[in-house]
Amino acid sequence: FDLSNGPHFSESTDRLEVMVRVAQTVWNEAWLYETENLDDDAKVESYLTAPHAAAVWERVRQELPADLPHRRGNHSYHIVVVDEEGNAITGTNTINSLPWGDGVFVDGVPLTNTLSHVGTKTRPGERRLTPMSSHLVFRDGRLKIVSGTFNSSLLEGGFQLLVNAIDFKLPAKQAASLPRFGTFSFDDEKLDSSSGKMWLDLSVSKEIVDQLR
Repeated sequence: FDLSNGPHFSESTDRLEVMVRVAQTVWNEAWLYETENLDDDAKVESYLTAPHAAAVWERVRQELPADLPHRRGNHSYHIVVVDEEGNAITGTNTINSLPWGDGVFVDGVPLTNTLSHVGTKTRPGERRLTPMSSHLVFRDGRLKIVSGTFNSSLLEGGFQLLVNAIDFKLPAKQAASLPRFGTFSFDDEKLDSSSGKMWLDLSVSKEIVDQLR
């Protein structure tokens, strides 16, 4: 599916549905949760192939996936640092409380962190998959993009950011500012999330919303 040959997905019902379905289907890939796979290079590489991508795409085309597990969080920030030699780090800090944890700040950075996505049973030397949506993009061995996002749909936010930057070749500010979709809604007044429901940026046109309905 050629995303770049046409309007941005925030302005097209069909393209927005494609993006939403791809995000949901990939998030439901069972192998992502089997952390022992990370030590089997051949198995991991088998999922990063054109045939596997084609199989995922076929599922996207044929049916909507199951509801997604919801994750709550609030008050986050993301830091990206790149030095003059091209070394880069990218990471998210989330407090997961209202208001800002215990309110202790150093130079504007809150000291509290939930660490809820690290995993309490990770032993020394082990690796763990994380839903934090940080990306390092290389082309021909050279660093091109360092990104990260925080919102109520981390993976979908990162997915859309990369599509905007790579497929639509947009500068960072515009790529991060365009309308988004997400895979569950969060009610700040009730402090509650609705698993399985989708949300759209309020700036998406009413016509597109009506067509999706």
